[in-house]
Amino acid sequence: MACSSGGDQGAESKCSIKRDPSGYFNNPFPEFRFLSPFELFKLARAKNNKNLPSTEEEIDQTLPYKKNFDDVDSKSQNTVTWIGHSSCLLKMSGIYILTDPVFSQKRKRFRQPGLNLEEIDKVDAVVISHNHYDHLDYNSVLDINKRFPSSQWFVPLGLKSWFESSGIRSESIHEMTWWEEKSHTFQKGKLTFTCLPAQHWSMRIAPGIDRNYSLWCGWRVMSSERNVYALVYENRDF
Repeated sequence: MACSSGGDQGAESKCSIKRDPSGYFNNPFPEFRFLSPFELFKLARAKNNKNLPSTEEEIDQTLPYKKNFDDVDSKSQNTVTWIGHSSCLLKMSGIYILTDPVFSQKRKRFRQPGLNLEEIDKVDAVVISHNHYDHLDYNSVLDINKRFPSSQWFVPLGLKSWFESSGIRSESIHEMTWWEEKSHTFQKGKLTFTCLPAQHWSMRIAPGIDRNYSLWCGWRVMSSERNVYALVYENRDF
């Protein structure tokens, strides 16, 4: 079925997704389209970094970050710490959740992570939105699994085998499709994770032979006190 991206109150019941006969997902939003090769070429030529800070000192003034994480963490059982791009550390009822963690220095960054993995004392769960390299970083997955082997991983449909091949225990991987909901009891309480529809796409292997073979999604994380919506994409151009 097609999905509505507007204010349609019946969108939840309409919006669903499944693999086509070739095994790939097709974005169900009617306004979604991929850019043509010519449009991608124009976009690449038009892209420039002239408005970005040119020195580290200027970056510190433009985008400062708090390095003393303990001061923030001790104030509440419910906090959000932005690490960079889609990487955040959520604390909900004392339970720690990482979103799309990218700590690796392998990829070019204009800003170092606001929080290093070594500064994090606990990770109970990790949620992944899709498999693009700026959201799913192999080295970060390895490091998190080594440091926090009991973490639970919530991932969109089609990614479980990738995480298994990366050394994550099968029983710790929760592979889900849109509107699927799973609850997990952690040491400090129970959280419920809901996989939400999102307007995006997936690809990890150039030149795109695996495009849309795995799903993409947003997440709702619910505790007895809070609801958090994370990683929802609404990209109508590509």
